[in-house]
Amino acid sequence: MSVKTIPHSSCGVIPYYMLDHMARSSARESADHARATLEQMGEIERRRLNTFAAFDESITPQRAVSTAKRRINVYDAHHRQKRGKLAMSDHKARSADVDVNEAYDGSWTTFDFFAKIFSRNSLDGRGMAIDSTVH
Repeated sequence: MSVKTIPHSSCGVIPYYMLDHMARSSARESADHARATLEQMGEIERRRLNTFAAFDESITPQRAVSTAKRRINVYDAHHRQKRGKLAMSDHKARSADVDVNEAYDGSWTTFDFFAKIFSRNSLDGRGMAIDSTVH
C-alpha cells in the first residue's frame, strides 16, 4: 500500500506517511502491522466519505443559508429539574446573566456550524428550534 491510496484527510496517532514508510521498509512484523493500520485507515475514510455522500442532497449550501431562520431559546431552570422560564430568545434582549448569554451564543455557533459545514437549516435540516436550559 502506498501513501497515494490513503486520503490526506485521514487521522491517526501515527501519520499515514510514517506508516507507509514502515510498511515498505521495516521488519516483517512491523511492516505487517503498519500495512494493516493503513488498510484500516483507508476503510474508515471510505466509510466517512460514504456517510457524507448520503446526506440529504435537497439541502444545498445556498438554500440552507438563505432560508435558515434561527430559533434559539434559553431557559432558566432556577436550579430545578425542569425547563424553567424563558430567559432569552431571538426576540428578547441580551441577558445580564452570563450563563444565559453563553448558552445563547453557543446555540448560534451550533446553528452556524450546521449551516456552513453540513448545509443544514438547524440540527434537523428543517429549521428546528434550538432550546437550552441553564441553572
